[in-house]
Amino acid sequence: DWIVAPRHQLIPSVYAACLLSNDGDLGYSGPTYIAIRSARHEMSTADTHAADFDRLVCLKEFEKVARNEKGEVKPIVIVN
Repeated sequence: DWIVAPRHQLIPSVYAACLLSNDGDLGYSGPTYIAIRSARHEMSTADTHAADFDRLVCLKEFEKVARNEKGEVKPIVIVN
């Protein structure tokens, strides 16, 4: 997290999925989720990141990469 627009104190959190092609090549054109919060009114904590992740795994755009065939959240997630 970093503050952008210091006067407004906005903190963006960016989440993106990298998809594998049919050939097994890693692509960079997967879905992206950006959460923006005000540093004046809300802290950026593990709890806020967990809430962002809970929203992300419910989005249709992330369904293919975030959930298995049974609809369960996949047990392995790489966060950088």
